[in-house]
Amino acid sequence: MLNQVKTWGASFVIHSGDFEYENDPQLFEDNLNAVLGPDYPYFASIGNHDNIAWNGHQQRLAARLQRFGGNLNCTGDIGINMACNWQGLFFVLSGVGTRGSDHETYIDNAFASSTAVWKIVSWHKNQRLMQIGGKINEVGWDAYDTARKHGAIIATGHEHSYCRSFMMSDYSTQQVANFDATLDLNVGESFVFVSGLAGKEIRDWNDNLVSNEWWAAYGASNNNIQYGALLCTFNINGDLRKAHCTYTDVNGKIWDDFDVSSSLPATREELDAQLRAFEAAKSPCKNEWIEVPISRGNGDVLENAATGELSCRSEFISFKEKSTASLRFEGVPLKKGARIQHAHLQVYGSEADEHTPFFLISGVKSGATPSCSQKSSLFQLSAMEPTSSFVTWTEEDEDWEIQNVWVSPDLKDIVSELVNAPEWESGNAITLNMFGQGNRAFHAYEESACLAPTLTIELEREC
Repeated sequence: MLNQVKTWGASFVIHSGDFEYENDPQLFEDNLNAVLGPDYPYFASIGNHDNIAWNGHQQRLAARLQRFGGNLNCTGDIGINMACNWQGLFFVLSGVGTRGSDHETYIDNAFASSTAVWKIVSWHKNQRLMQIGGKINEVGWDAYDTARKHGAIIATGHEHSYCRSFMMSDYSTQQVANFDATLDLNVGESFVFVSGLAGKEIRDWNDNLVSNEWWAAYGASNNNIQYGALLCTFNINGDLRKAHCTYTDVNGKIWDDFDVSSSLPATREELDAQLRAFEAAKSPCKNEWIEVPISRGNGDVLENAATGELSCRSEFISFKEKSTASLRFEGVPLKKGARIQHAHLQVYGSEADEHTPFFLISGVKSGATPSCSQKSSLFQLSAMEPTSSFVTWTEEDEDWEIQNVWVSPDLKDIVSELVNAPEWESGNAITLNMFGQGNRAFHAYEESACLAPTLTIELEREC
């Protein structure tokens, strides 16, 4: 794909994460330099496979910015919360769903500050309904609809296929603004695409997802699409508000071909007026998302099912032998009786083989976790009183990709049982016990919070 970029004569690249799979930033840098040169303008947002070696990637991206002068046009945290004004395009490089915090606020403020008529946001991960493969909800709808508010094109990756939507007037409820062949960007309307075919395997589409009405074009192994990228040309025939885009593969075949126009306001007064009107028209209903990382100290405890012995504060939680892992999440800000729409355990996978594992997850009624100093008391985890609600977690191989976030089935009933218990108060801890075996390992609590097990909870809409 780097050779294709060179052949196309593209002025610059925006790369939506996953640079390489070896945790080797120098390898990626060497590839760029060999094909495009050390001074080629290359902008990137972080992907899940870039997390472990992110410091090295970020340093090299910063040095490249310096070499081609992009540092004068960009501000913020490279690849995570960064805004750039480059050759007439204003774009944000975001780590939403992967690393960092306050992404939606950053995206909102960055776009509100600019009167550029072309706005783009790049992030790596997806919501399940905004891709056609096997990915699940890892971003949240606020980021999508914040970008839509500003009429920004949303560029994503992660899923190993290609798809592009029609114009959308609401991503969270999947409302299509129109099915016009030309996509006209406005305040409150934009489109999204997934371009995840730069060279690391091509996957199948999900029949139920690919048939959704909002997809204007798509490709996967099912229709034999090949590796490629979305190539967009702006300033068509001297018109600063016209662009044309094609998804072209490495064989030169065009799989998607469409025109884009921008009706975004170019004056400060008009932009502010339209943004105020957008905010005034928004529904007061909203979903609230809560993310609670695993507690420090005794937040993770592993019990060997055969011996009953405990181990704590390990770098990884491993299920090579049949075990129970206890994961404690402190300070959960849920009021008593909160209405839970969805809840999931998210962990960052580090080891997986080809065998399908089996896990059972339940809550602990007391919310307590044994102390590491109590190793002499055997089988403490298995003796803890579980919730009556439980879920089983068993997935196919693709869902256990290492250096990726593994997301459990919905734990809604478990969390609901805990927050409806007589003793529940906002700020209490939730402890989950995970029992099973399957040669799977994931990161425990580390200084890098993005790798820590996290409990994510979505509350029902309140108006």
